[in-house]
Amino acid sequence: MAHVSQEDDLENNISDKEWSLILRAQNELGLSDDERLTSQRGLPSYKKMMTEKEALMHLIWCIAVVDKAEDDAKWASAEEDSYFKTVAKTEKIDINYDDFNATRKKLNSFDNQIVREACNSIRTSSKEWRIKCLGYMKRMAWLSWEGEYYNDDPLLQESCKEMVLDKKYISSSEWELILRAQRTLGLSDEERKNSHDGLARK
Repeated sequence: MAHVSQEDDLENNISDKEWSLILRAQNELGLSDDERLTSQRGLPSYKKMMTEKEALMHLIWCIAVVDKAEDDAKWASAEEDSYFKTVAKTEKIDINYDDFNATRKKLNSFDNQIVREACNSIRTSSKEWRIKCLGYMKRMAWLSWEGEYYNDDPLLQESCKEMVLDKKYISSSEWELILRAQRTLGLSDEERKNSHDGLARK
């Protein structure tokens, strides 16, 4: 296995815009690549904002509301609310909605930032849990795409399964969050493709 430096690991969780600003600052400060590589040493380490189960719920809620306009009367549909509760029940999660909403408010209800914090909170969790979280994101996306849910029958040909389900029934905004989570969680395309298998559907 190739060695991955601490900065390589961190860079995987930095957006292109953020990385561009870091490199610009490095250039304007007259610092070398080696100095940039060691610049975070001795600084306070990352402190998780969420438990594993809280992270899961934040991830699927972000999928539910990412396409909603600010003036929408209600952020999530009845189907999305129902699935949110189904996941909580299935995974035996007791949600404190005051804490849940407070965390979203602290992160300015910005979905990209919430997904990042949620993924950071489970990056050291088991691969099984990380895959499960990604799978639930996909299932919420299928449910929330214009209220339409595709029955992913196991008889559907494997070769076209993800193309049909993910690309047709997932919006571009939802897909972007799913891929961002996949990268941050260190999961492969194959793990993403099969992540929904065996999870609650509705």
